[in-house]
Amino acid sequence: MLEIPESSAQRSRRVTVYYDRGETVVTDLYVHTAHGRFALAELGELRRSVPYRHRGETVAVLVAGLELALATPFALAYHSLTAFGIAVVVALVVGAGAVRDGRRHPRWFVIEARFRGRDVTVFSTRDESEFQRVRLALVRARDARRAASY
Repeated sequence: MLEIPESSAQRSRRVTVYYDRGETVVTDLYVHTAHGRFALAELGELRRSVPYRHRGETVAVLVAGLELALATPFALAYHSLTAFGIAVVVALVVGAGAVRDGRRHPRWFVIEARFRGRDVTVFSTRDESEFQRVRLALVRARDARRAASY
């Protein structure tokens, strides 16, 4: 965990808080998260890593669709409602498994930046709404800092 001591000028100045919930605090001077405390002035360009759907989940959904696409003509050709019913059940089970896996293993949302010459993780969470709130707070804090410097 990185710690940055506050200067006396920073302590005497009024601090604007943009986000304060749990372990995460975003102000116009610093960002404090479970990953450390980072001076806003020393953070380079912020990068967000929004993960895409897991490949296995995508493959499962494609296999379920392929199962239906192949079973439907077969069931029609042989006039078999049973074959079509089995195909639908198999496709639903595969699709439900993909959805359940997505809920049991949610994706990580990460904000990274360059800090003192190193790439660091500033913030990470599995909650997309919290991620968006922290990201917007960081954008607002940096914009306010830039506006104050002009």
